[in-house]
Amino acid sequence: EVIVRVTFATNADTINMKTYTVSIAETSTLIKGNATVTITLGLAVPFNFTAAATTGGFTGNINGVAYGGTTFVAVGDSGQIVYSTDNGANWTAAATNGGFGTSNTIYGVAYGGSTFVAVGANGKIAHSTDGANWTAASTTGVGTSNTIFGVAYGGTRFVAVGAGKRVYSTNNGRGWNASRATTTYNFNGVAYGGTTFVAVGEGGRYTSSTDGDSWSTNTIPGFSNTIFGVGYGGGRFVAVGASGKIAYSTNGTTWTAAATNGGFTGSINGVAYGGTRFVAVGVDGQITYSTDNGANWTAATTNGDFGTVSPIRGIAYGGGKFVVVGHSGKIAYSD
Repeated sequence: EVIVRVTFATNADTINMKTYTVSIAETSTLIKGNATVTITLGLAVPFNFTAAATTGGFTGNINGVAYGGTTFVAVGDSGQIVYSTDNGANWTAAATNGGFGTSNTIYGVAYGGSTFVAVGANGKIAHSTDGANWTAASTTGVGTSNTIFGVAYGGTRFVAVGAGKRVYSTNNGRGWNASRATTTYNFNGVAYGGTTFVAVGEGGRYTSSTDGDSWSTNTIPGFSNTIFGVGYGGGRFVAVGASGKIAYSTNGTTWTAAATNGGFTGSINGVAYGGTRFVAVGVDGQITYSTDNGANWTAATTNGDFGTVSPIRGIAYGGGKFVVVGHSGKIAYSD
């Protein structure tokens, strides 16, 4: 057994899960010749968020955000859509909103196939290649009585879920088909990982599919209430929801409760993966992150201008930054 003590001086802000290799030359009887020891350091580093300089004139709640190409897109109340091309610092109102008008809330947005897709109230769906100009999708398979809350892209298709509805598109969001597996449950969010879509919703339920057409539904142990969001990264799905609940899964069907949740005391609304970490957001401006694929969570150091009373409703990663959105048009981005 060899005990190695490493002493170093550095700025803790710049170190996170770095690997250091130390070469040792020792003539004692314990070590013969040269030995190479690899030490992995997982340091607790400050994780800060800065309020966006401009928010594109958003006047209501922002419910969702996505990143694609070099652009963030955020969506919310009254059919509002804004976009940012400088990693979340400044935002511009979209020129058109694809038929959402000013009376339909937009709840979710995703990117894939060089296309953004936004979903919302009354079964409305729109698509855009730049985030600035939007076109209404054909929603023959969606209907007009079902609100769509979440959307994700995987493989060659978009999948969207909502109030008693699961639909999919194989032509970049322009046309949609209803899943042949009908449901009466409400699902709030969906993510794609590996070869599987996983959607989450009411009563602790999740539903999984490889194609968006056939689905299998079950419940996540420990979630007796609503699950609000799900994300994928680092080989794992992470689901978040009411009462600060967090669980993770490697296959989307077998779930384990997180050991810690970063001190969350209320509902967790969304989760995203980027770089080497998951980040989850929710009520009271809380942000928490995990660097061990969802098992343990730590509270962020700052949260922009969300304070301790403003809910954070959505999160996305891109361009090396996390962007969080929420109450009263608030937007912040990570360091």
